[in-house]
Amino acid sequence: MSLNPAILFAEEQQGTLILRVVPPFVDGPTASQLCALFEEAIASRSPSIKSVTLDLSVVCAMVSVGYEALLRVVRLCRVHDLALETLPLAPDFSMMLKRMGIDRLLAIRP
Repeated sequence: MSLNPAILFAEEQQGTLILRVVPPFVDGPTASQLCALFEEAIASRSPSIKSVTLDLSVVCAMVSVGYEALLRVVRLCRVHDLALETLPLAPDFSMMLKRMGIDRLLAIRP
């Protein structure tokens, strides 16, 4: 994959596509890049991939467009029939996702 490793790192492990968001703060331009990179990573995955794990563990904050990027991943995974979960998050960021109801759309590991 030709992903931008400064923004999103992708790797395949045992039937799972792991998407690791690199910057701790996701601003507007970064979020726009994430949308495109998420789509590219999911579109170019191998056929053996059955799930996606988002690694947002370093993310502390994001602007509204960043949340739209997360919702795009949710939608892409549903369209491609892929299970979706996140690795454990920073406590404040996890609380924000729960307040927004995003935890109802994807599994957040404790």
